[in-house]
Amino acid sequence: SSGINAEYGEYGMALAPGTENFISLSYERVRNLKPPYGDCVDEASWDPYKNYSISGCERNCFTQVMVDKCGCRSYYLSKVPDREDIECNLQEEKECVEELIKQYHAGEFSNRTYCKCPDPCIAETYLATISTAEYPAKNHGEALEERNKRNNVGNGENRTVEFYRENFMKVHIYFEILSIKEVEKVMSYKWSNLMGDVGGQLGLFLGANIVTIFEFIDFYLRLLWYNCIAKYFLKRHISKNNHPVPA
Repeated sequence: SSGINAEYGEYGMALAPGTENFISLSYERVRNLKPPYGDCVDEASWDPYKNYSISGCERNCFTQVMVDKCGCRSYYLSKVPDREDIECNLQEEKECVEELIKQYHAGEFSNRTYCKCPDPCIAETYLATISTAEYPAKNHGEALEERNKRNNVGNGENRTVEFYRENFMKVHIYFEILSIKEVEKVMSYKWSNLMGDVGGQLGLFLGANIVTIFEFIDFYLRLLWYNCIAKYFLKRHISKNNHPVPA
């Protein structure tokens, strides 16, 4: 998939010669919630690849820690922006990087800002299942050997069954099913659910509905209006009583 790093160090498979391998793939996509309902991330702050991933974020975290602690980076790691790009030599790899790897896996750098790796908003995963058999089988290997002798394959080289088992392998890669498994996270409790629950409880225990709300508003407006009018006439009446009578 475009923009996805082939992380063979974490998810790669080792295949041995002399085997026939059947690798079935299945594709899964997970959509996580964005803020304010979730804390997923669309893009990394820096990454040579387009799509953000947790493993990519952790790899970038380790690279920055290595540059900070050792003053260099391993040759297989990406360059850190705005930092001097120096590859570690063998002595630095042995004296600094190896110890740093132990500290990193022990979680000593997890409190750093650039080492906090939330879930991606869209996570794409290829799940692989492998089954293996011996290659070539005895009868098949003997048939190959006879054909090679008959057709003079290999310029006179004796290609026996052992030769094929030491130098060849066979790999079949295919999708297990031609469909996509997609998981989408949604809000479990929306604002509309809250309003519905509150309205239902009011209707159940108080017999209230939307008209009741307007009746309460009308009542308080009328009460406010009458209070204001009463205060006005009361002040006017007091003013009249306190006015001096001419002689």
